[in-house]
Formats: sequence, structure tokens, C-alpha cells
Amino acid sequence: MYPLLGVETPMLTYIKSRNIGVFILLVIVTLGIYWWYLLIKLSSEINQYIDADQRLRQVINV
Repeated sequence: MYPLLGVETPMLTYIKSRNIGVFILLVIVTLGIYWWYLLIKLSSEINQYIDADQRLRQVINV
């Protein structure tokens, strides 16, 4: 929807796609430590995405 309004969306690059096979392998090899790392990392990326979305909505609503 944002491109139709002429607003750039750099926020779409905040959440990276990850390979599920590598994720499972790393969880097994690191005995579950990678799961906690990924959980923290994804939370951070989602929060950045939400913040950017809220800023764009404020620009659009003005």
C-alpha cells in the first residue's frame, strides 16, 4: 500500500528471511542456545519494523 502512496518502505529490509534447515542444525549443535539468540534477534527486528511502520503512518496521516 505504501508504494501506491509514493512513500518508500525501507522497513521491509529489517526482517531477514532465514533458512529453516540451518536453524534446526544450529539449534541441535549449540544445544538450544541458538534458539534464544534467534528469539532475541527476531524480537529486535520486529520492533524496528513496527517503529518504522508507525513513523510512516504518521507521515501519511498528516
